[in-house]
Amino acid sequence: MSHTMGSRILLATDFSESSACARVYAEYFAARLTLPVDLLHVIEGPRERDDHESDPERTDEVSRLLEEQRKLLAGGIAVTMSQVRGRPSDQIVSTAQRLGADLVVMGMQGHTHTPFGLIGSTVERVIGAAACPVLSVPLPQKEASPCSLSESAAVLIRRILVPIDQSTSSLNALEYAMWLADRLKAGLVLMHVLQPCQNPQDTIHVANEETNRTVWLSRLTELATRARSYGLAAEQEIRDGITQDSILAGALQHHCDLIVMGTHAARHTSPPLGSVAKAVLRQATSPVLTVKDSR
Repeated sequence: MSHTMGSRILLATDFSESSACARVYAEYFAARLTLPVDLLHVIEGPRERDDHESDPERTDEVSRLLEEQRKLLAGGIAVTMSQVRGRPSDQIVSTAQRLGADLVVMGMQGHTHTPFGLIGSTVERVIGAAACPVLSVPLPQKEASPCSLSESAAVLIRRILVPIDQSTSSLNALEYAMWLADRLKAGLVLMHVLQPCQNPQDTIHVANEETNRTVWLSRLTELATRARSYGLAAEQEIRDGITQDSILAGALQHHCDLIVMGTHAARHTSPPLGSVAKAVLRQATSPVLTVKDSR
């Protein structure tokens, strides 16, 4: 395992239900990984506004931020807090970079932004632009979601699903997942999804599909064997079907508490989020941790 992590976690909150669940997971990760938490709230609006003016709404937000800090401190977590003004996604990304955060934790859907399906626009922008991994926690009311929890003691990550494809980012995600599994005492499920043959009568494509299956079975076995060499519990599976649907179904059937998957590297201020990652984020009932290509 080549991955290392040892700095801090940035927890972004907008005081929504999803953010409350994100705090529970941030506390869980901070406690298990022995990391401090930087708590951030972004007031959406022009940065040049005079924030020294009397503003009852801002006073209430400060009180709520202090309450979030108190809850983390009560869990034995070292925590600092800050409140800034600007575009939320930009401020979260710039703060993570300035602090050298190893992980950003946030709810998948706040209560002020237009959703893209079930993933908030802020989350999508942060995942696309942040240099570090991002843990996105789904809405508490999502059916079958483990995020109905309110106390970090109730959170337990026992099994991690890692989708594997030909991208460097998926291998980076595997390294990260192995590192997490070691520290969280969790098992791994490595999965590759084969696209179904469009024409079963095409014997050449059918033969190529079987060859591809054999190659990927060997590759997954090799990766799982490597994980087991570090003392980790690891299993592998090849599924047929639509990639995102197979990942989501696999996470449910294997009772996975976390999905760790690769996504695009940041190339612009608002880079696109991969279609598979976006689809998984929209429908996932467990937290999803996205990892970039390190290039």
